Amino acid sequence: MNSLFLLATSPDFWAVTDDEVPPILFAVYQAFDEGEFHHSGDDTCLSLEVLYTQPLIAKVLERNHAS
Repeated sequence: MNSLFLLATSPDFWAVTDDEVPPILFAVYQAFDEGEFHHSGDDTCLSLEVLYTQPLIAKVLERNHAS
């Protein structure tokens, strides 16, 4: 995801997207970013992917399926 975001912020990509990261791509990036580290108060035995990334991806998909 980090590599995809790097591509999405490159000058060549921005030249065709009016200097903007598409909102869905940014939301997916943020979902993966949230699952990369333990947050304050997290149980270190819990899966960060299950705790953060999966629910956020589900919200992104739900929002974009409804439109």
